[in-house]
Amino acid sequence: MKRLSPATALRLALVLTAWLAGPRLFATTLTLTPSSISNTFDGQVTLQVTGIAPGGTVVAQKYLDVNGNGVIDAADELIEQFTLTDGQAGMVIAGVTNGAVPGDTDATPGQITAKLHLSPSDFTQNIIGQYLVKISTATDAVTNVFTVTNFPFGQGVAGNVVSNGTSATVPYATVLLFPPPRPGHSGLGQPAGGTVANGAGAYGIQAPPGSYLVVAFRSNYVTPTAAAPLVTVTAGVTLTTNLSLSNATTTISGRVVDAANANVGLPGLFVTAQGNGLLAVGGTDSNGFYSMAVQPGSWKLNANGASLNDLGYVTPSGNASANAGDSGVILSYAKANALVYGRVTNNLGQPLAGIDLFAQDNNNSGQSLYDLDTFSDANGNYVAAIVGGLGDNDLWQVEVSNDNNPTNYLFSQPSFDQTGASIAAGTALLANFNAIVVTHHITGTVTFNGAPVTGAQVSANLEGSPDNFRAQTDTDGAGHYDLLAANGTWSVSLTCQGGNDSLDNVLGGGNYFCPDAQDVTILNNDSTADFAVQAQSFDAQLSGRVVDDLGNPVANMNLFAFPNGGNGAYFGATTDQNGNYQMGIDAGDYDVELNSDPSSGAASVGLVSPFIPVTISAGNDVSGMNLVARHGTGSIFASITNSGNAAGVAGIFISGSAALQGTNYVTVNPATDANGKTTLLVCNGQWRVTPDCHGLNNLGFPCVNGQDINIVNNNGAANFLVATATVLRPRLGSLAWAPGQFQFGFSGATNQLYTVQISTNLSSAWVSIFTTNSAASGSFNLTDPQATNQQRFYRVKVGGP
Repeated sequence: MKRLSPATALRLALVLTAWLAGPRLFATTLTLTPSSISNTFDGQVTLQVTGIAPGGTVVAQKYLDVNGNGVIDAADELIEQFTLTDGQAGMVIAGVTNGAVPGDTDATPGQITAKLHLSPSDFTQNIIGQYLVKISTATDAVTNVFTVTNFPFGQGVAGNVVSNGTSATVPYATVLLFPPPRPGHSGLGQPAGGTVANGAGAYGIQAPPGSYLVVAFRSNYVTPTAAAPLVTVTAGVTLTTNLSLSNATTTISGRVVDAANANVGLPGLFVTAQGNGLLAVGGTDSNGFYSMAVQPGSWKLNANGASLNDLGYVTPSGNASANAGDSGVILSYAKANALVYGRVTNNLGQPLAGIDLFAQDNNNSGQSLYDLDTFSDANGNYVAAIVGGLGDNDLWQVEVSNDNNPTNYLFSQPSFDQTGASIAAGTALLANFNAIVVTHHITGTVTFNGAPVTGAQVSANLEGSPDNFRAQTDTDGAGHYDLLAANGTWSVSLTCQGGNDSLDNVLGGGNYFCPDAQDVTILNNDSTADFAVQAQSFDAQLSGRVVDDLGNPVANMNLFAFPNGGNGAYFGATTDQNGNYQMGIDAGDYDVELNSDPSSGAASVGLVSPFIPVTISAGNDVSGMNLVARHGTGSIFASITNSGNAAGVAGIFISGSAALQGTNYVTVNPATDANGKTTLLVCNGQWRVTPDCHGLNNLGFPCVNGQDINIVNNNGAANFLVATATVLRPRLGSLAWAPGQFQFGFSGATNQLYTVQISTNLSSAWVSIFTTNSAASGSFNLTDPQATNQQRFYRVKVGGP
């Protein structure tokens, strides 16, 4: 046998040593089935990885290959990222699987098979073009191509994306088709399709006949959504429509994180910023960091709900606020810990796919913390990932949405839809829906003082139905509505309070009498129910103009006159295009301010509202009551933390007030989120920031003192620590009877909210008749003047009604 030379033997020994000492290498493979779909696809794509170590973990990343070169480079956008571990399922709660969160579905060691649900409901997953899917292990990586094609509808929209209205084109911009805006609704709705412009800025997309808003966006640009063209696509015709983007001048940057652990970044999320009629976009990288180009002003930030759902996180109802140029802006999202699930079928038991369902909690602050959409799959099954265990007063409602659904069906609603269902963490609630085909109509017109009412919600409930069938729609520009209905008796009504399409929001609270519901019988026929909303008679008229601090009119803005002290009716009006308003009002002392709703009020257009007192006397009109709203120059990032467990306190409103040049200003933003945080838009000045005492008391916390924050072209922070109060149980004194009334006393603690309730026979519901809260005394003497006989039962409850 030939002997090796010493040098050769040494080289061979080194190679063998390195091979034996190093990790065992597996030849990782990736397959996608199918590897190509159309943009109308609604189903599962199987992702299978082989050649990994048993029990091993891989990172899956999906990029939109905007330049189509087949290589992941700086131009491409990270659309999705998740981790898969061999032998581990995705999100399973109480035995129910949330199919939106990928996991291993096979039992073969060293192999991962994940089912990815792709639906037109998530536009980021079905943009026409090429995607690159990359699987990475500790030692290996492999990339495959995944393609989305345009379904051949035969008609559509084409054109160029240009810069600032010039002939200069913008390459690789994303173009989406949105449904036309609905009266009474803000936002862009669910896209009906999308594509990517080529390197020369040209785009083309085919779509079904219909009307669409055509919107383009690209990093380093902002989109003037208010100027987006509304086109009507007819059969066999391709419209030519050019789209213009505007240059950005600065950025907003930060990180999207887990609300329970700010060190966990959420990757692959589509992030938007909206403000002043503009849209800016960005995306999180593999560690959750984002940066988006914007123009000066205040912006509302949020991550795409469908992308959050794929990671098992829940969409909050509000948006974060930031100013152009801000860095380190944190967006926190809570991970789901409970599920609502079920099936959507028709009256024959057949599954209905692609049905949009809406879930929302009912927080004790009166404002929901979370609202989200989910869609039924090809088998009619749906899962809504939610946050449970929010508290006794936090109930979830789930219903079929009015948006994006077939118009020839009526859907049942669960029995808890009106009252809500309390859902604990770690549980899953079953809620099935069925649908009936309807061909008859209830139509009508809603008027106010003879003029049509636009954007008001009309509802019809089928009486005597155990399935709780309900139809809803909003009035059009002529005040007309059209509801589908089946045979039976329907109770038709207007929504007077609550929501952007309520009469309170459309006409102004206190300006009208809420009309009674009307019963309409359908028996193989159509029917009509008109509503003539009557105006209230007023003691006087209050009028003036609303402008910003640059003298520009503030148009289409609701403003309200609230009674001083908080008791009694409030009144409202809406400014016209020149900022002018006029409202009917009764005699009394009021505080006048702009709408504080974060989605439609002053803050939504970057303004801070004045807070002006006025006294109204009967028969004496007040004119020239002008309000000057200031542009926001900064934000106050506020938080409330329970010192006992270091957890954020959710659902508490925090307000800020400032006296600026003799005028009081006020700012209120959404209630604190699941992490106990919220953001207040403010202008330069000394601000007093205070949490809502009533809301804290309802959760068992004492009131806390406000904090003073000075804003001079900067941001500030107001962090509050609260501890669970040691509640002194109230002691009810002896009852004294006098004709027609009871008198009694009780004692408790100072600074504690108590509610006195009565029942006439202990089997009927308890009714709240008094609330007390005193910083000076814990003893109270009360009289119940409604006692018509001597059988009355009383109790005292700690907290609010």
